[in-house]
Amino acid sequence: MDTLIIEHLACMEVNRIILQEPYRLVSEVQFNDKSPCFDGEIIVYNSSELKKQNIEDTVKVQIKGTTKNKKVKGNKTSHPIEKADLEIYKKTGKGVLYLLVVIEKKTTKMQAFYKALTPLEIERLLNIIIEKGQSSLSVDFKIIEDGQLEQICKTQISRVRKQPSSFIDVGKSKDFSTYRLEYDILSNEFKNFNPLETPVHIYGIENGKEFPIEAAIPDALNISMNETFELLEEKIDIKFNIIDSREELHILIEDTLEFVFSKKNKKGKLNIIRMKSLDSYIKSLKTLKYISLNNKFPFKIYHISSFFDDKKQFINIDEEINKYEKLMKVCKRIGISERYEFDERENFDFLFDSIYNIFEEKNYARFTAKQGFEEHTILRIELSDYITLILIKDTDDLFYSIFNRRTFKKIGAFIPKTKEMFNPNTDAHYKVSLFSGYQLKDLITLTNFDFEVYNESFRSDSHDKSLTSNNEISLGIVAAFDESEDVKFLDLAKYLLDELISATEDNEIYKLNLLQIKKRLSESITEEEEEFLYSIIDGDNQPMRFVAYVILGLKIPAQKIFSCLNDEQKQGIVSFPIYTLYSNL
Repeated sequence: MDTLIIEHLACMEVNRIILQEPYRLVSEVQFNDKSPCFDGEIIVYNSSELKKQNIEDTVKVQIKGTTKNKKVKGNKTSHPIEKADLEIYKKTGKGVLYLLVVIEKKTTKMQAFYKALTPLEIERLLNIIIEKGQSSLSVDFKIIEDGQLEQICKTQISRVRKQPSSFIDVGKSKDFSTYRLEYDILSNEFKNFNPLETPVHIYGIENGKEFPIEAAIPDALNISMNETFELLEEKIDIKFNIIDSREELHILIEDTLEFVFSKKNKKGKLNIIRMKSLDSYIKSLKTLKYISLNNKFPFKIYHISSFFDDKKQFINIDEEINKYEKLMKVCKRIGISERYEFDERENFDFLFDSIYNIFEEKNYARFTAKQGFEEHTILRIELSDYITLILIKDTDDLFYSIFNRRTFKKIGAFIPKTKEMFNPNTDAHYKVSLFSGYQLKDLITLTNFDFEVYNESFRSDSHDKSLTSNNEISLGIVAAFDESEDVKFLDLAKYLLDELISATEDNEIYKLNLLQIKKRLSESITEEEEEFLYSIIDGDNQPMRFVAYVILGLKIPAQKIFSCLNDEQKQGIVSFPIYTLYSNL
Protein backbone atom coordinates (compact mmCIF):
# COMPACT_ATOMS: atom_id res chain seq x y z
CA MET A 1 0.00 0.00 0.00
CA ASP A 2 1.37 3.40 -0.96
CA THR A 3 2.62 5.58 1.91
CA LEU A 4 0.35 8.41 0.78
CA ILE A 5 -2.70 6.17 1.17
CA ILE A 6 -1.45 4.89 4.53
CA GLU A 7 -1.06 8.47 5.77
CA HIS A 8 -4.50 9.40 4.48
CA LEU A 9 -6.17 6.39 6.13
CA ALA A 10 -4.36 7.09 9.40
CA CYS A 11 -5.62 10.67 9.47
CA MET A 12 -9.15 9.47 8.70
CA GLU A 13 -9.05 7.06 11.65
CA VAL A 14 -7.70 9.75 13.99
CA ASN A 15 -10.45 12.14 12.93
CA ARG A 16 -13.00 9.37 13.47
CA ILE A 17 -11.98 8.73 17.08
CA ILE A 18 -11.90 12.50 17.67
CA LEU A 19 -15.47 12.86 16.48
CA GLN A 20 -17.08 10.89 19.33
CA GLU A 21 -19.78 11.71 21.84
CA PRO A 22 -20.12 13.95 23.81
CA TYR A 23 -18.38 15.92 21.02
CA ARG A 24 -16.03 18.04 23.12
CA LEU A 25 -13.02 17.43 20.88
CA VAL A 26 -12.39 19.32 17.65
CA SER A 27 -9.84 18.13 15.10
CA GLU A 28 -7.13 20.37 13.72
CA VAL A 29 -5.55 17.34 12.04
CA GLN A 30 -5.13 17.70 8.30
CA PHE A 31 -4.01 15.25 5.67
CA ASN A 32 -0.57 15.89 4.15
CA ASP A 33 0.37 18.37 6.91
CA LYS A 34 3.87 19.77 6.27
CA SER A 35 4.61 21.01 9.80
CA PRO A 36 8.16 19.97 10.87
CA CYS A 37 7.10 19.19 14.47
CA PHE A 38 3.52 18.01 14.66
CA ASP A 39 0.70 16.73 12.49
CA GLY A 40 -1.79 19.13 13.99
CA GLU A 41 -3.60 19.40 17.30
CA ILE A 42 -6.82 18.54 19.06
CA ILE A 43 -8.83 21.35 20.64
CA VAL A 44 -10.33 20.23 23.95
CA TYR A 45 -13.49 21.95 25.21
CA ASN A 46 -14.91 21.70 28.74
CA SER A 47 -18.47 21.90 27.37
CA SER A 48 -20.45 20.62 24.41
CA GLU A 49 -21.01 24.29 23.54
CA LEU A 50 -17.98 24.83 21.33
CA LYS A 51 -17.31 28.47 22.17
CA LYS A 52 -13.95 30.17 22.61
CA GLN A 53 -14.53 30.71 26.33
CA ASN A 54 -15.10 26.96 26.75
CA ILE A 55 -11.71 25.91 25.34
CA GLU A 56 -9.77 23.92 27.94
CA ASP A 57 -6.53 23.68 25.96
CA THR A 58 -5.01 22.06 22.88
CA VAL A 59 -3.05 18.82 22.56
CA LYS A 60 -0.27 18.55 19.98
CA VAL A 61 -0.41 15.29 18.00
CA GLN A 62 1.94 13.26 15.84
CA ILE A 63 0.33 10.62 13.60
CA LYS A 64 1.98 7.54 12.18
CA GLY A 65 0.25 4.97 10.00
CA THR A 66 1.63 1.46 9.38
CA THR A 67 0.56 -1.73 7.63
CA LYS A 68 3.17 -3.88 9.38
CA ASN A 69 1.83 -6.74 11.43
CA LYS A 70 1.93 -5.68 15.07
CA LYS A 71 1.78 -8.09 17.96
CA VAL A 72 -0.67 -6.92 20.59
CA LYS A 73 0.02 -8.08 24.13
CA GLY A 74 -2.77 -7.18 26.51
CA ASN A 75 -3.62 -3.67 25.36
CA LYS A 76 -0.18 -2.77 23.98
CA THR A 77 1.92 -2.90 20.86
CA SER A 78 5.34 -1.44 20.12
CA HIS A 79 6.67 0.97 17.50
CA PRO A 80 9.90 2.97 17.08
CA ILE A 81 10.15 6.71 17.69
CA GLU A 82 13.01 8.64 16.09
CA LYS A 83 15.58 10.44 18.22
CA ALA A 84 15.32 13.52 15.98
CA ASP A 85 11.58 13.77 16.63
CA LEU A 86 12.05 13.48 20.39
CA GLU A 87 14.67 16.23 20.33
CA ILE A 88 12.22 18.56 18.58
CA TYR A 89 9.45 17.69 21.05
CA LYS A 90 11.79 18.49 23.95
CA LYS A 91 12.63 21.93 22.51
CA THR A 92 8.97 22.91 22.26
CA GLY A 93 8.34 21.83 25.89
CA LYS A 94 4.68 21.18 25.07
CA GLY A 95 4.60 17.41 24.96
CA VAL A 96 2.88 15.46 22.23
CA LEU A 97 0.25 12.77 21.88
CA TYR A 98 1.83 10.26 19.49
CA LEU A 99 -0.92 8.37 17.64
CA LEU A 100 -0.16 5.11 15.85
CA VAL A 101 -2.72 3.68 13.43
CA VAL A 102 -2.25 0.02 12.45
CA ILE A 103 -3.96 -0.80 9.11
CA GLU A 104 -4.85 -4.31 8.01
CA LYS A 105 -3.76 -4.54 4.36
CA LYS A 106 -6.53 -6.78 3.07
CA THR A 107 -9.52 -5.34 4.88
CA THR A 108 -8.15 -1.83 5.66
CA LYS A 109 -9.49 -2.40 9.18
CA MET A 110 -7.77 0.10 11.47
CA GLN A 111 -6.87 0.25 15.16
CA ALA A 112 -5.41 3.33 16.86
CA PHE A 113 -2.84 3.26 19.66
CA TYR A 114 -1.30 6.10 21.63
CA LYS A 115 1.84 7.09 23.47
CA ALA A 116 1.49 10.07 25.83
CA LEU A 117 4.77 11.95 25.53
CA THR A 118 5.00 14.41 28.41
CA PRO A 119 8.17 16.49 28.92
CA LEU A 120 9.41 14.04 31.57
CA GLU A 121 8.73 11.00 29.39
CA ILE A 122 10.39 12.61 26.36
CA GLU A 123 13.51 13.21 28.43
CA ARG A 124 13.47 9.61 29.73
CA LEU A 125 13.31 8.17 26.20
CA LEU A 126 16.03 10.50 24.93
CA ASN A 127 18.33 9.47 27.78
CA ILE A 128 17.86 5.79 26.88
CA ILE A 129 18.57 6.46 23.19
CA ILE A 130 21.72 8.46 24.01
CA GLU A 131 22.92 5.79 26.46
CA LYS A 132 22.46 3.05 23.87
CA GLY A 133 23.87 5.16 21.02
CA GLN A 134 20.83 4.58 18.82
CA SER A 135 18.89 6.76 16.38
CA SER A 136 15.47 5.47 17.50
CA LEU A 137 13.80 3.49 20.27
CA SER A 138 10.93 1.00 20.22
CA VAL A 139 8.33 2.02 22.82
CA ASP A 140 4.98 0.71 24.00
CA PHE A 141 1.77 2.17 22.59
CA LYS A 142 -1.59 1.53 24.29
CA ILE A 143 -4.80 0.77 22.44
CA ILE A 144 -7.44 3.52 22.12
CA GLU A 145 -11.01 2.37 22.65
CA ASP A 146 -13.88 4.33 21.11
CA GLY A 147 -14.89 7.20 23.42
CA GLN A 148 -11.57 7.12 25.31
CA LEU A 149 -9.68 9.87 23.51
CA GLU A 150 -11.20 12.73 25.51
CA GLN A 151 -9.89 11.28 28.78
CA ILE A 152 -6.49 10.70 27.17
CA CYS A 153 -6.34 14.32 25.98
CA LYS A 154 -7.39 15.78 29.33
CA THR A 155 -4.83 13.66 31.16
CA GLN A 156 -2.15 14.82 28.71
CA ILE A 157 -3.09 18.46 29.29
CA SER A 158 -2.96 18.04 33.06
CA ARG A 159 0.45 16.36 33.05
CA VAL A 160 2.05 18.74 30.57
CA ARG A 161 0.91 21.70 32.70
CA LYS A 162 2.62 20.14 35.72
CA GLN A 163 5.90 19.66 33.86
CA PRO A 164 7.17 23.03 32.59
CA SER A 165 10.87 22.98 31.69
CA SER A 166 11.75 25.58 34.33
CA PHE A 167 10.17 23.48 37.08
CA ILE A 168 11.97 20.34 35.89
CA ASP A 169 15.32 22.13 36.17
CA VAL A 170 14.44 23.32 39.68
CA GLY A 171 13.20 19.87 40.73
CA LYS A 172 16.46 18.22 39.73
CA SER A 173 18.50 20.68 41.79
CA LYS A 174 16.55 20.18 45.02
CA ASP A 175 16.50 17.55 47.75
CA PHE A 176 13.00 16.61 48.85
CA SER A 177 11.74 14.72 51.87
CA THR A 178 8.35 13.99 50.30
CA TYR A 179 7.60 12.66 46.83
CA ARG A 180 4.52 11.82 44.81
CA LEU A 181 4.44 9.12 42.16
CA GLU A 182 2.01 9.23 39.24
CA TYR A 183 1.78 6.30 36.84
CA ASP A 184 0.99 6.83 33.18
CA ILE A 185 -2.28 4.92 33.31
CA LEU A 186 -5.98 5.64 32.88
CA SER A 187 -8.75 4.22 35.04
CA ASN A 188 -9.93 1.75 32.38
CA GLU A 189 -6.39 0.41 31.82
CA PHE A 190 -5.86 -1.08 35.27
CA LYS A 191 -6.63 -4.65 34.21
CA ASN A 192 -3.53 -4.59 31.98
CA PHE A 193 -1.40 -2.51 34.36
CA ASN A 194 2.13 -3.74 34.97
CA PRO A 195 4.20 -1.41 37.19
CA LEU A 196 7.43 -2.81 35.72
CA GLU A 197 6.40 -1.78 32.21
CA THR A 198 4.62 1.52 32.87
CA PRO A 199 6.40 4.89 33.21
CA VAL A 200 5.94 6.64 36.53
CA HIS A 201 6.26 10.42 36.90
CA ILE A 202 8.13 11.46 40.04
CA TYR A 203 7.37 14.80 41.74
CA GLY A 204 9.10 16.35 44.73
CA ILE A 205 6.85 18.22 47.17
CA GLU A 206 7.95 21.37 49.00
CA ASN A 207 5.64 23.78 50.84
CA GLY A 208 2.63 22.32 49.06
CA LYS A 209 4.17 22.79 45.59
CA GLU A 210 5.00 19.93 43.24
CA PHE A 211 8.24 19.95 41.27
CA PRO A 212 8.62 17.46 38.39
CA ILE A 213 11.86 15.49 38.68
CA GLU A 214 11.89 12.59 36.24
CA ALA A 215 9.98 9.76 34.60
CA ALA A 216 11.18 6.22 35.15
CA ILE A 217 10.26 2.58 34.77
CA PRO A 218 11.46 0.77 37.89
CA ASP A 219 13.70 -2.29 37.63
CA ALA A 220 11.87 -3.76 40.63
CA LEU A 221 9.11 -2.99 43.09
CA ASN A 222 9.78 -3.31 46.80
CA ILE A 223 6.57 -3.50 48.81
CA SER A 224 6.32 -3.98 52.59
CA MET A 225 2.87 -4.30 54.09
CA ASN A 226 0.69 -6.01 56.67
CA GLU A 227 -2.11 -8.35 55.71
CA THR A 228 -4.83 -10.11 57.70
CA PHE A 229 -6.19 -13.44 56.52
CA GLU A 230 -8.38 -16.18 57.95
CA LEU A 231 -7.33 -19.76 58.53
CA LEU A 232 -10.03 -22.04 59.94
CA GLU A 233 -11.88 -19.03 61.42
CA GLU A 234 -8.71 -17.66 63.05
CA LYS A 235 -7.62 -14.18 61.98
CA ILE A 236 -3.88 -13.96 61.41
CA ASP A 237 -2.01 -10.70 60.87
CA ILE A 238 1.28 -11.03 59.00
CA LYS A 239 3.89 -8.63 57.73
CA PHE A 240 5.48 -9.33 54.37
CA ASN A 241 7.88 -7.95 51.83
CA ILE A 242 7.60 -8.48 48.06
CA ILE A 243 10.38 -7.64 45.62
CA ASP A 244 8.97 -7.92 42.13
CA SER A 245 11.56 -7.70 39.35
CA ARG A 246 11.46 -8.63 35.70
CA GLU A 247 13.23 -11.93 36.27
CA GLU A 248 11.89 -13.13 39.61
CA LEU A 249 9.43 -12.61 42.43
CA HIS A 250 10.85 -12.65 45.95
CA ILE A 251 8.46 -12.98 48.90
CA LEU A 252 9.50 -12.78 52.57
CA ILE A 253 6.83 -13.38 55.21
CA GLU A 254 7.48 -12.44 58.85
CA ASP A 255 11.23 -12.33 58.09
CA THR A 256 11.06 -16.11 58.29
CA LEU A 257 9.26 -17.69 55.34
CA GLU A 258 11.01 -17.03 52.02
CA PHE A 259 9.85 -17.80 48.47
CA VAL A 260 11.77 -17.09 45.27
CA PHE A 261 9.90 -17.61 41.97
CA SER A 262 11.43 -17.53 38.51
CA LYS A 263 9.13 -15.73 36.07
CA LYS A 264 10.72 -17.61 33.19
CA ASN A 265 10.02 -21.19 34.21
CA LYS A 266 7.20 -20.47 36.72
CA LYS A 267 9.00 -22.49 39.40
CA GLY A 268 9.86 -21.46 42.93
CA LYS A 269 11.94 -22.33 45.97
CA LEU A 270 10.85 -22.31 49.61
CA ASN A 271 13.21 -21.57 52.48
CA ILE A 272 12.39 -21.29 56.19
CA ILE A 273 14.97 -18.88 57.59
CA ARG A 274 16.31 -19.29 61.13
CA MET A 275 13.68 -18.28 63.68
CA LYS A 276 13.51 -14.60 64.61
CA SER A 277 10.71 -14.80 67.18
CA LEU A 278 8.11 -17.36 68.25
CA ASP A 279 5.28 -15.19 66.95
CA SER A 280 6.81 -14.78 63.50
CA TYR A 281 7.65 -18.48 63.28
CA ILE A 282 4.12 -19.61 64.20
CA LYS A 283 2.58 -17.11 61.78
CA SER A 284 4.91 -18.39 59.06
CA LEU A 285 3.82 -21.97 59.70
CA LYS A 286 0.15 -20.93 59.53
CA THR A 287 0.78 -19.03 56.29
CA LEU A 288 2.43 -22.15 54.89
CA LYS A 289 -0.63 -24.14 55.86
CA TYR A 290 -2.92 -21.58 54.17
CA ILE A 291 -0.95 -21.79 50.92
CA SER A 292 -0.97 -25.58 51.04
CA LEU A 293 -4.76 -25.68 51.53
CA ASN A 294 -5.72 -22.91 49.10
CA ASN A 295 -2.99 -23.00 46.42
CA LYS A 296 -2.53 -19.25 46.70
CA PHE A 297 -0.92 -16.62 48.88
CA PRO A 298 -3.13 -14.71 51.35
CA PHE A 299 -2.42 -11.29 49.79
CA LYS A 300 -5.02 -8.81 48.59
CA ILE A 301 -2.60 -6.42 46.86
CA TYR A 302 -0.86 -9.23 44.95
CA HIS A 303 -2.86 -12.16 43.62
CA ILE A 304 -0.32 -14.97 43.50
CA SER A 305 -1.36 -18.55 42.78
CA SER A 306 0.98 -21.27 43.90
CA PHE A 307 0.95 -24.97 44.73
CA PHE A 308 3.48 -27.36 46.19
CA ASP A 309 4.79 -30.28 44.15
CA ASP A 310 4.80 -32.46 47.26
CA LYS A 311 2.28 -31.57 49.96
CA LYS A 312 3.28 -34.59 52.02
CA GLN A 313 6.20 -32.62 53.43
CA PHE A 314 3.66 -30.53 55.39
CA ILE A 315 1.68 -33.46 56.79
CA ASN A 316 2.88 -32.72 60.34
CA ILE A 317 2.47 -28.95 60.19
CA ASP A 318 -0.44 -28.94 62.69
CA GLU A 319 1.70 -30.76 65.25
CA GLU A 320 4.51 -28.26 64.68
CA ILE A 321 2.15 -25.30 65.15
CA ASN A 322 0.68 -26.82 68.32
CA LYS A 323 4.15 -27.52 69.74
CA TYR A 324 5.31 -23.92 69.34
CA GLU A 325 2.03 -22.44 70.56
CA LYS A 326 2.43 -24.40 73.81
CA LEU A 327 6.02 -23.21 74.08
CA MET A 328 4.95 -19.60 73.44
CA LYS A 329 2.40 -19.82 76.25
CA VAL A 330 5.10 -20.91 78.72
CA CYS A 331 7.51 -18.24 77.45
CA LYS A 332 4.87 -15.58 77.87
CA ARG A 333 4.38 -16.62 81.50
CA ILE A 334 8.06 -16.19 82.32
CA GLY A 335 8.25 -12.91 80.41
CA ILE A 336 9.77 -13.90 77.07
CA SER A 337 7.49 -12.03 74.69
CA GLU A 338 6.16 -13.77 71.61
CA ARG A 339 7.83 -10.97 69.64
CA TYR A 340 11.18 -11.24 71.42
CA GLU A 341 13.89 -11.64 68.77
CA PHE A 342 16.31 -14.39 69.69
CA ASP A 343 20.03 -13.96 69.27
CA GLU A 344 21.19 -15.64 66.07
CA ARG A 345 23.75 -17.62 68.10
CA GLU A 346 21.10 -19.12 70.38
CA ASN A 347 20.95 -22.94 70.66
CA PHE A 348 17.21 -23.36 70.14
CA ASP A 349 17.03 -27.10 70.83
CA PHE A 350 18.67 -26.72 74.25
CA LEU A 351 16.86 -23.46 75.11
CA PHE A 352 13.34 -24.61 74.22
CA ASP A 353 13.82 -27.99 75.85
CA SER A 354 15.02 -26.24 79.04
CA ILE A 355 12.10 -23.79 79.10
CA TYR A 356 9.45 -26.47 78.64
CA ASN A 357 11.08 -29.03 80.92
CA ILE A 358 11.67 -26.61 83.81
CA PHE A 359 8.76 -24.20 83.68
CA GLU A 360 5.97 -26.39 82.32
CA GLU A 361 6.95 -29.82 83.59
CA LYS A 362 8.33 -28.31 86.85
CA ASN A 363 11.64 -30.10 86.69
CA TYR A 364 13.16 -27.55 89.06
CA ALA A 365 15.91 -29.95 90.10
CA ARG A 366 17.58 -29.15 86.81
CA PHE A 367 18.64 -25.79 88.24
CA THR A 368 18.37 -26.38 92.00
CA ALA A 369 22.07 -26.72 92.78
CA LYS A 370 23.17 -23.72 90.72
CA GLN A 371 20.27 -21.32 90.97
CA GLY A 372 18.83 -22.12 94.43
CA PHE A 373 15.21 -22.80 93.51
CA GLU A 374 14.42 -24.22 96.93
CA GLU A 375 15.71 -21.27 98.94
CA HIS A 376 14.23 -18.26 97.15
CA THR A 377 10.87 -17.08 95.88
CA ILE A 378 12.39 -14.42 93.61
CA LEU A 379 15.16 -15.66 91.31
CA ARG A 380 17.49 -14.21 88.74
CA ILE A 381 18.04 -16.90 86.11
CA GLU A 382 20.36 -17.08 83.12
CA LEU A 383 18.66 -19.46 80.70
CA SER A 384 21.42 -18.97 78.15
CA ASP A 385 24.24 -16.58 77.33
CA TYR A 386 21.62 -14.24 75.84
CA ILE A 387 18.51 -14.64 78.02
CA THR A 388 18.38 -13.51 81.66
CA LEU A 389 15.14 -13.33 83.65
CA ILE A 390 13.92 -12.37 87.10
CA LEU A 391 11.10 -14.72 88.11
CA ILE A 392 8.84 -15.12 91.11
CA LYS A 393 7.31 -18.36 92.37
CA ASP A 394 3.59 -18.27 93.04
CA THR A 395 1.38 -20.45 95.24
CA ASP A 396 0.57 -22.73 92.28
CA ASP A 397 4.25 -23.82 92.28
CA LEU A 398 4.77 -22.13 88.91
CA PHE A 399 7.25 -19.39 88.09
CA TYR A 400 6.08 -16.11 86.56
CA SER A 401 7.86 -13.05 85.29
CA ILE A 402 8.28 -10.52 88.08
CA PHE A 403 7.20 -7.89 85.53
CA ASN A 404 3.60 -8.92 85.73
CA ARG A 405 0.66 -6.87 87.03
CA ARG A 406 -0.78 -10.02 88.54
CA THR A 407 2.42 -10.39 90.58
CA PHE A 408 2.81 -6.93 92.11
CA LYS A 409 -0.91 -6.78 92.91
CA LYS A 410 -0.71 -10.06 94.85
CA ILE A 411 2.69 -9.60 96.52
CA GLY A 412 3.65 -6.51 98.48
CA ALA A 413 7.00 -5.13 99.62
CA PHE A 414 7.48 -3.24 102.88
CA ILE A 415 10.07 -1.04 104.64
CA PRO A 416 9.69 -0.76 108.44
CA LYS A 417 9.50 2.70 109.96
CA THR A 418 11.66 1.53 112.88
CA LYS A 419 14.85 -0.50 113.10
CA GLU A 420 13.34 -2.98 115.55
CA MET A 421 11.86 -6.40 114.80
CA PHE A 422 9.21 -5.93 112.15
CA ASN A 423 5.80 -7.53 111.59
CA PRO A 424 4.06 -6.03 108.51
CA ASN A 425 0.66 -7.06 109.91
CA THR A 426 1.03 -5.02 113.10
CA ASP A 427 3.99 -2.64 112.89
CA ALA A 428 4.14 0.70 111.10
CA HIS A 429 5.71 0.41 107.65
CA TYR A 430 6.06 1.96 104.22
CA LYS A 431 4.58 0.16 101.24
CA VAL A 432 7.06 0.09 98.38
CA SER A 433 7.22 -1.13 94.82
CA LEU A 434 8.53 -4.64 94.36
CA PHE A 435 11.27 -3.07 92.22
CA SER A 436 12.47 -0.51 94.78
CA GLY A 437 15.54 -2.56 95.60
CA TYR A 438 16.72 -2.78 91.98
CA GLN A 439 18.61 -0.25 89.85
CA LEU A 440 16.70 0.47 86.66
CA LYS A 441 19.87 0.42 84.55
CA ASP A 442 20.33 -3.21 85.66
CA LEU A 443 16.69 -4.17 85.10
CA ILE A 444 16.59 -2.90 81.52
CA THR A 445 19.21 -5.50 80.56
CA LEU A 446 16.79 -8.30 81.45
CA THR A 447 15.01 -10.20 78.69
CA ASN A 448 11.67 -10.01 80.50
CA PHE A 449 11.90 -6.34 81.54
CA ASP A 450 8.63 -4.46 81.04
CA PHE A 451 8.81 -0.73 81.75
CA GLU A 452 5.03 -0.32 81.75
CA VAL A 453 4.72 -2.70 84.70
CA TYR A 454 7.74 -1.14 86.43
CA ASN A 455 6.27 2.35 85.95
CA GLU A 456 2.81 1.36 87.16
CA SER A 457 4.21 -0.23 90.34
CA PHE A 458 5.61 3.15 91.46
CA ARG A 459 2.51 5.12 90.56
CA SER A 460 0.03 2.78 92.25
CA ASP A 461 -1.10 2.80 95.88
CA SER A 462 1.33 -0.03 96.58
CA HIS A 463 4.20 2.49 96.70
CA ASP A 464 4.39 5.23 99.34
CA LYS A 465 5.02 8.61 97.68
CA SER A 466 6.43 10.21 100.86
CA LEU A 467 9.30 7.74 101.17
CA THR A 468 12.62 9.63 101.29
CA SER A 469 14.31 6.86 99.30
CA ASN A 470 12.19 7.98 96.32
CA ASN A 471 14.90 10.60 95.83
CA GLU A 472 17.54 7.88 95.35
CA ILE A 473 15.16 5.83 93.21
CA SER A 474 14.53 8.82 90.94
CA LEU A 475 18.29 9.43 90.59
CA GLY A 476 18.74 5.78 89.61
CA ILE A 477 16.07 6.24 86.96
CA VAL A 478 17.83 9.40 85.70
CA ALA A 479 21.09 7.41 85.48
CA ALA A 480 19.27 4.83 83.32
CA PHE A 481 18.06 7.65 81.06
CA ASP A 482 21.62 8.91 80.63
CA GLU A 483 22.56 5.49 79.26
CA SER A 484 19.47 4.83 77.15
CA GLU A 485 18.09 8.34 76.40
CA ASP A 486 14.58 6.94 76.83
CA VAL A 487 12.48 9.98 77.77
CA LYS A 488 9.77 7.97 79.50
CA PHE A 489 12.31 7.22 82.25
CA LEU A 490 12.56 10.94 83.04
CA ASP A 491 8.79 11.20 83.24
CA LEU A 492 8.71 8.61 86.04
CA ALA A 493 11.68 10.19 87.86
CA LYS A 494 9.98 13.60 87.69
CA TYR A 495 6.72 12.10 89.00
CA LEU A 496 8.44 10.55 92.02
CA LEU A 497 10.21 13.81 92.93
CA ASP A 498 7.06 15.91 92.42
CA GLU A 499 5.14 13.59 94.73
CA LEU A 500 7.96 13.55 97.28
CA ILE A 501 8.21 17.36 97.33
CA SER A 502 4.43 17.61 97.79
CA ALA A 503 4.44 15.09 100.65
CA THR A 504 7.42 16.46 102.59
CA GLU A 505 8.76 19.74 103.88
CA ASP A 506 10.71 22.04 101.59
CA ASN A 507 13.88 20.18 100.58
CA GLU A 508 16.59 21.83 98.48
CA ILE A 509 18.14 18.55 97.33
CA TYR A 510 14.84 17.28 95.94
CA LYS A 511 14.33 20.59 94.10
CA LEU A 512 17.84 20.47 92.61
CA ASN A 513 17.27 16.93 91.37
CA LEU A 514 13.94 17.96 89.83
CA LEU A 515 15.67 20.85 88.03
CA GLN A 516 18.38 18.62 86.60
CA ILE A 517 15.59 16.51 85.08
CA LYS A 518 14.15 19.71 83.59
CA LYS A 519 17.53 20.50 82.07
CA ARG A 520 17.72 17.06 80.47
CA LEU A 521 14.30 17.69 78.96
CA SER A 522 15.52 21.07 77.61
CA GLU A 523 12.71 22.81 79.48
CA SER A 524 13.10 26.51 80.33
CA ILE A 525 13.78 27.39 83.95
CA THR A 526 11.31 29.85 85.48
CA GLU A 527 12.37 33.09 87.14
CA GLU A 528 11.46 31.64 90.54
CA GLU A 529 13.57 28.52 89.88
CA GLU A 530 16.50 30.68 88.76
CA GLU A 531 16.28 32.69 91.98
CA PHE A 532 16.33 29.42 93.92
CA LEU A 533 19.50 28.29 92.11
CA TYR A 534 21.27 31.58 92.85
CA SER A 535 20.25 31.31 96.49
CA ILE A 536 22.08 27.97 96.56
CA ILE A 537 25.12 29.58 94.90
CA ASP A 538 25.08 32.29 97.60
CA GLY A 539 25.27 29.57 100.25
CA ASP A 540 28.32 27.73 101.55
CA ASN A 541 27.50 24.11 100.61
CA GLN A 542 30.09 23.53 97.89
CA PRO A 543 28.66 20.33 96.32
CA MET A 544 25.21 21.95 96.10
CA ARG A 545 26.74 25.12 94.62
CA PHE A 546 28.40 22.89 92.01
CA VAL A 547 25.01 21.33 91.15
CA ALA A 548 23.37 24.76 90.80
CA TYR A 549 26.10 26.03 88.45
CA VAL A 550 25.76 22.90 86.29
CA ILE A 551 21.97 23.30 86.02
CA LEU A 552 22.46 26.94 85.00
CA GLY A 553 24.96 25.79 82.37
CA LEU A 554 27.85 27.76 83.87
CA LYS A 555 30.81 25.47 83.22
CA ILE A 556 33.76 27.58 84.42
CA PRO A 557 32.35 28.35 87.94
CA ALA A 558 31.37 24.67 88.22
CA GLN A 559 34.93 23.63 87.27
CA LYS A 560 36.42 25.93 89.91
CA ILE A 561 34.21 24.52 92.65
CA PHE A 562 34.84 20.90 91.58
CA SER A 563 38.60 21.43 91.66
CA CYS A 564 38.36 22.69 95.26
CA LEU A 565 36.38 19.71 96.57
CA ASN A 566 38.06 16.98 98.59
CA ASP A 567 38.43 13.47 97.16
CA GLU A 568 35.41 12.09 98.99
CA GLN A 569 33.19 14.91 97.73
CA LYS A 570 34.48 14.47 94.17
CA GLN A 571 33.82 10.72 94.26
CA GLY A 572 30.33 11.38 95.56
CA ILE A 573 29.54 13.78 92.70
CA VAL A 574 31.02 11.47 90.06
CA SER A 575 28.69 8.68 91.26
CA PHE A 576 25.57 10.83 90.71
CA PRO A 577 23.80 11.74 87.42
CA ILE A 578 24.69 15.44 87.85
CA TYR A 579 28.23 14.55 86.76
CA THR A 580 26.90 13.44 83.36
CA LEU A 581 25.38 16.90 82.86
CA TYR A 582 28.63 18.50 83.97
CA SER A 583 30.63 16.37 81.48
CA ASN A 584 28.37 17.51 78.65
CA LEU A 585 28.65 21.25 79.33
